[in-house]
Amino acid sequence: MLAVLRKIAHTAKHTQTSTGLPLWLEISLILCLKVLAIFVLWKLFFSQPSTKKMRLPTPVVEQHLLSSPTQPAIPKTP
Repeated sequence: MLAVLRKIAHTAKHTQTSTGLPLWLEISLILCLKVLAIFVLWKLFFSQPSTKKMRLPTPVVEQHLLSSPTQPAIPKTP
């Protein structure tokens, strides 16, 4: 049983993909590219507001999110 596992591990280490790279290297490169893409998207869209006018004081945001609505958002139609 141990010999079979060693043979599988040895084969997995030396298996190459269609790109000619070892599987572990190809997976590592793809993961690095994905992390880089997520970081770029975060910096572009979520790092900070576009303008200074878009910033609100924290108490105002808390009051808006935690208060109950006074009117329904969509009026009921008969």
